[in-house]
Amino acid sequence: MRAPLPLLGLALLGGCTFLLELDGPARLVEAADVGPAADGPAPPDAEPDAAPPEDAARDASTPDVAFEDAGPMQVLVTDLRGGGGEHDGTRWEGRALRLLPGRSSGTFTSRIFAVDAPVRWDRVRWWPSLAYGRPLPDGGGAEAGYPAGNLDMRSNVLLLHLDDPAFLTGEAVSETSGAGHRVEVLGNEAAASRGVFGGGLSLGLPDRLSVSSDHPAFRFGTEDFTWSTFVRTTGCEASNHVLMGGENPTPGAEGPGTHMWLGCQVSDDCEGGEGLGGTQRPAGGPTVNACAAATYADGRWHHVALVKAGHTPGELRWLVDGEVALVSGPVDFGEARFDLDGGLPFTVGAFPRGEYDTEGTFDEIALWHRALSTEDVEAIACRGLCRASVQVRACVTPGCDADPPFGPDLTDDFSRDDGVVERAIALGPARYIQYRVNLTGQGALSPQLLRVELAGQPEAP
Repeated sequence: MRAPLPLLGLALLGGCTFLLELDGPARLVEAADVGPAADGPAPPDAEPDAAPPEDAARDASTPDVAFEDAGPMQVLVTDLRGGGGEHDGTRWEGRALRLLPGRSSGTFTSRIFAVDAPVRWDRVRWWPSLAYGRPLPDGGGAEAGYPAGNLDMRSNVLLLHLDDPAFLTGEAVSETSGAGHRVEVLGNEAAASRGVFGGGLSLGLPDRLSVSSDHPAFRFGTEDFTWSTFVRTTGCEASNHVLMGGENPTPGAEGPGTHMWLGCQVSDDCEGGEGLGGTQRPAGGPTVNACAAATYADGRWHHVALVKAGHTPGELRWLVDGEVALVSGPVDFGEARFDLDGGLPFTVGAFPRGEYDTEGTFDEIALWHRALSTEDVEAIACRGLCRASVQVRACVTPGCDADPPFGPDLTDDFSRDDGVVERAIALGPARYIQYRVNLTGQGALSPQLLRVELAGQPEAP
């Protein structure tokens, strides 16, 4: 093995930052080969760090190393594309680290970075693509700062985080859209549970959440709307298990009333019974029944959504984990309106009448009076079902072969509003530093991480 070169020596002079830019052909990486990644070197024919063709112009004009003023006596290492690191189920795609297709988890272990003199490493920062693990914003607010997936909660008319178990003792469920709903738990088997973001609510049979539909939130009229929830259930062993829905029977009125629900396939119209489905019918209008092959009822957490866009014609989309499972095609609803009038409540975990219940655990229930884009729904699904964490270790040997394992998983604590995660560490003094990224996703969903930065103060001579 070649002797470590004084890569970061200049970072200790004059208060400069050493920016390690490994984007494209990594000439600096070759010069800085101080040892293999923790799990061994990549095979000779592997090229995990090769730049995609669209980066060729940038690679030709961008130096591998740059210097910036970072304040007196600070060492800063920024790794942009993980040159020389080890992939296990991950890859760089464009500017982001993400899971390989078909993988639900994976790791990337960086190369070992060397500095001239021992450093007390005190900070790690990283740039996730979106806010993995962060609940939806309250009060109709809009997010900013993350590179992608910033949510605009405009027209959000119902939002239930289900984090406070006090509602199980008879208190109203906390509702944070700002619409002022009173939400109740009905039944005697409901229990507080762990959700995708924090708390969740487990509903037995025939438990349900009940919201009075005598509220403008449930008068969808001829406008667009979106229904969204995370659910963990096995409740599609037969048809017509309902996740949420409402109805206006309108006795004596001309034509059928409003009939709306999202859940398992419709028993009379679907052959499988176990996939995603439901019925959407405005008062006096055409009925749209859904028979999607994609299922959410396998005992794992899933995100399920229904989106209506347009009216004359309109289109209905059903989504599971951010992917479109079924599209209705254009439907002319004419003057028929999707309105509930307060006669029956809007319910979650069951239909407001009959025995069409779902036994399962719910989290982050939300309704909008607008059609979310498929990209918005995917971002909601991934912030609940995707996670990214970073681990760091400092070593006293060039190959880290006589040093302790990586430190604990560090995740986004959402203490900043600029989309950058910054966590304190206390490692060293040491000349060698290494990080590991752990990614988990589901289906086609993958978290994405843009870069990692390690910082510290040189040990006093």
